[in-house]
This record gives sequence, C-alpha cells and structure tokens, in this order.
Amino acid sequence: MLVVVPVAALLMPAGTVEWPVLCAALGVAAATGGAMAALPWRKLVKRQSGLMLLYIWLLLDIGAIGAIVAATGGGRSEMWFAYVLTTVFIATGCPPRVQFALMVATLASYGDAVAVAGGSLDASNLLVQVAALIATFALASLPSSELRRESADHRQARRDADSLAEELAAREAWWRALIERASDPVLVLDRLWGVRFASPAFEEALGHSTALVTRTGLSQFVHPEDLEGLRAAFGDGQTPGSCRRVACRLRHRDGTWRHIELVFTDLGDDPNVGGIVANLHDVTDRVEAERALAHQAFHDALTGLPNRALFADRVKESLHRAERSGGSASIVFLDLDNFKEINDSLGHAIGDVLLREVGARLEAATRAEDTLARFGGDEFAVLVNDHEPNTAELVANRLLAALEHPFDLCGGWVLVRASAGLATARKAREANELVRQADVAMYAAKAAGDHGFERYRTELDRAQRESFGPWVVDDPSAARTVPRLDRAAS
Repeated sequence: MLVVVPVAALLMPAGTVEWPVLCAALGVAAATGGAMAALPWRKLVKRQSGLMLLYIWLLLDIGAIGAIVAATGGGRSEMWFAYVLTTVFIATGCPPRVQFALMVATLASYGDAVAVAGGSLDASNLLVQVAALIATFALASLPSSELRRESADHRQARRDADSLAEELAAREAWWRALIERASDPVLVLDRLWGVRFASPAFEEALGHSTALVTRTGLSQFVHPEDLEGLRAAFGDGQTPGSCRRVACRLRHRDGTWRHIELVFTDLGDDPNVGGIVANLHDVTDRVEAERALAHQAFHDALTGLPNRALFADRVKESLHRAERSGGSASIVFLDLDNFKEINDSLGHAIGDVLLREVGARLEAATRAEDTLARFGGDEFAVLVNDHEPNTAELVANRLLAALEHPFDLCGGWVLVRASAGLATARKAREANELVRQADVAMYAAKAAGDHGFERYRTELDRAQRESFGPWVVDDPSAARTVPRLDRAAS
C-alpha cells in the first residue's frame, strides 16, 4: 500500500485528491508499516500470538485503504485497486477461515468508503469493481490452496527431517560418549594398517597421542616378534562381519611392552564404518600373574631356583636328547654337611639367608647349559647335560670349591661344607633311577666325611641296605624274621 498510494495519487486528475487527508492516511500507513516491518516475523509466524498480530495488522491496513479511498472519491477513486493487492495477499498468505473473514472485512471497508464519499456512482461500475475483487480473490486462492498444501507437506517433511536429525545427533553423541569414555581403546583401521580413528583411551592405555597413532599407523607400536603373526591374523581369511582375537605386545610411551588382546571385527562393508574395528584390552597384569603362578609352581620360593618338579622334567628332556644323540646326562647331588647345627644355633631366619647365599654361589658355579635346583632343606642338585667323560667330575669339584670360602652372616664368618654324589645315565627310562643313584652316592660321600664327592657304583646300593640293618631285606619271605619294633622304645 505504501507504494500504490503515492503512485495512484500522481495518476489521479488534478483537484480530485484531498491531499491533507491523503498525506495523513499515508503517514499512518507508513508508520504502521514501518513498525510492523521491524518485528521478527520469522519467529512470530511460528507462534499463534504472532499470527494474531499479523491478522490485526491486515485489518488495520484494510481500514487505512478504506480511509484513503473515501478521501479520494469513493467509488470513483483510482485507489480501489489497492484492495486488489490486499486481496491477493489475503488469498495467498492466510488460511481459509482467515481468508473468508478478511475478505468480508475488505468488501465492508470498500462499501463504507463508497458510502462515506457519497456522490453518484454507477451501480454497474460498482458491481464490476466488487466482482473484480471477488474474482481476484478466487483466482489467487486457487493456486494458494495448492501452495498451502505443499507448504504444509514441506513443513511436515522438514519437521520430520529435523526430528530425525536430532535423533541421529543424539544417538551419535550417545555412541561417541560411550567410545570416548570406554576404558578399552577402540581403533578403526584400513586394510593397510592405517588408523582412521583412535579413541582417547588409546592415549590413556599406551601414552601415545591419538594424532600420533593416526599419523604413523598401528604397526609402529607392535613388538617385532609379534608383527608377522599379527599381520597374518589381520589379513588372512578376514571376511566381512567376521571377528578374530589375537594377542600381541604394544610399546608404551615409557618404553615398556604391554600385553594386549586385540579383537578385530571387519566392518569394511558397513558404509557407516568402512574399516576394521579393533578393540584393545590390556592383559599385562593377567599375563604377569600367570607367569608368577607358573614360576611359583616350578621354582623354589626361598632361593628362586628350579624346584624338584621342574628338575625332574629337565632330566627327562636331557635323557631323551642324549638317547637320540648317543650321549649321556649326569646329576650332581649336594647336601650341606653342617647346616643343621648352624640352623639350630643361629636360628631359622639366618638359616634361610645361608640357603639363599649357597644357592647364589652354586648358581654362579653352574654352566649356562646345566640346571641347578633346590630339592628342599639343604639339598641341591645340578643336571649336567650331554658332556665329555670328565665333565661331570669337573662340575662337582667346581660346586664344592664354591662353598669353601666362609659366608658372612650376622657380622661373623660361617663355614659351610658339602658332600656330593654323582650318577650318569644314557636312556630316558632311567630318569627316576638317575636321581636315586645320585642320592645314594651323596650319602656315601657324606659317610666318608671328607667333604668330597662320590660317583655311583652298584656296590653302594648293597652298602646302603646293610646300613639300614634288619629293616630292609632282599627276600620278602625273610621279613618274618624282622624284629618287632618296641612301642615303648619308639
């Protein structure tokens, strides 16, 4: 209306325009239009109160147009087509019920303007003008209804899209929060071991930044001994959707190696992932605990040396190897001669310290290819693997010589000597017998009392049986002649 009114005033014949009234109406329209144009209509039209404000403005606009038409000649005014523009806006921009109400207000305003202006007016001319307004409204409302329907569909589609986008954003934020706060690192790898994504837990677990592992790839952190096996597990027969578990060692930032259990899941065909997802679980504590348990099961708790079980296993392995190669294996069995007196006089704590010191000296005197074990108490044994004829004797002499120097205990020097027995075997089935023979030879050396060693001979078995007196016999029938043990004496 702000554009139509001055243009129409210029086109009207001179003397027919009441300029004061026209200017006043134009000023009111301009002020109202400027104030309404300054309002945030994009936000207002989304609320019912904003729409009501728009409809009130249209009613005021219709009233202002009526005043201008009345001031410029009523039915003979050239300003009546301002109603045409208003009618087009009403037909295209308002819902059906509001269209009907505003159109009735428009026709009423035009009728009032004609009545207020007075003067003669051809009825046919007035009918044509009214018909023109109604026809304009009808023609404008036809496409506008379709546009409103499409607009409603568009708004609904947009609302659905916005709702879906919000749901997807919320779900993505949920999953991202889960991954970023998970204690186990998550990686997304390509087929060439490149890292496309690394969760923050990777830096917490291994100390390396996610930017570093993304730039260099995972293979830079894998232990060289595990790299080949990991590559085989990573690429060998990996099918989409398959899951594979493999263990390896990854380098920590501090230079240590962490034992990691990796679970690969091939999601290369998933467009949302497009790679292989690797879940990393640090099992270093578990591996170390298993190693500690295994060490405790096969090692002496006091000295840390192999125990009887591990020694027996090593003896069997050595005899199997000797049997295949035609060699032999020997055992040097040692027993401390005066340990009981030291342990009883100085106490068990000092006795334990002495056993650790003895074990350390014997270990230093043992060849790298041989096995030193503590059998229990003050007994030690050394397995001498496939050797030359004199090697076992040389080992026995070196072990006994290692104990000749006194031990510094409790601020004083303690001298500990030992006796040793030596036995040799060539067949695997003689493993248990080999240990027994070395023990028999050790007792023979101890009986000699010279702190030396004795090699096993069959005569030593007979001598040992004789030392047992009537308690051990060769013939089971002779057991009846064994005297009964006196209970009181026992």
